[in-house]
Formats: sequence, structure tokens, C-alpha cells
Amino acid sequence: MTESKITSIGQLMTEKLETISLSSSIQQASTKMRDKNISSLVVVDDNNKPVGIVTEFLKQIAVLT
Repeated sequence: MTESKITSIGQLMTEKLETISLSSSIQQASTKMRDKNISSLVVVDDNNKPVGIVTEFLKQIAVLT
């Protein structure tokens, strides 16, 4: 029987996170994701503390607004 390799999250994760502030617009977030060819952004507060994420779905919303 062949032993299967297990991939850890650490092997898949991105070390350099792209962030956006809470006060940024949907259009700004969508543009940043498009320009950097990424599918999510970490949302940070005024102290640069992570408070959430926005994902690829946001790009679709931006087109509608």
C-alpha cells in the first residue's frame, strides 16, 4: 500500500498578507484584489489589528455597485 502525503496548512498559506482598512470602499478592495491577482484581503482596524476578511465574492458585488 502506498503511503499518501499529507499537506499541512503551513505549506499552503501565504506569508505576506494583503490588508485593507475598515474605512476602504468596496471598489478599493475590488481594485486591490484585481491588481494584485489575489482572491482575499485581511481587513484591519486603525491599530492594524485583523478584524475580518473579504473574498473574491466582493469583486462580483463591486461590479453591481
